[in-house]
Amino acid sequence: MSIELIRSFLEKIENSPELIEEAKPMNVGDILLLARREGYEITNRDWKAYIQEKIRQASSVQLSDADLDGVAAGVGVVNMDLPASSLLIC
Repeated sequence: MSIELIRSFLEKIENSPELIEEAKPMNVGDILLLARREGYEITNRDWKAYIQEKIRQASSVQLSDADLDGVAAGVGVVNMDLPASSLLIC
């Protein structure tokens, strides 16, 4: 898997308001079809490995005391009801 290929694809989307709007309602399968249409051969296995790596990186981040206080106070709560396409902007 080429993480750089996925990063390049995501960067292309981030730099195109049209692609951002097109991708917003998409599920992962649709995102992979969009990638192929845009010239990126990204498989479901590649995407899953990329997301797992992002999760691993995020879980290794240490929160400061101020961050922990904010979470405990309910500041900065993450909306977990976002569509799968919101994972594009990582």
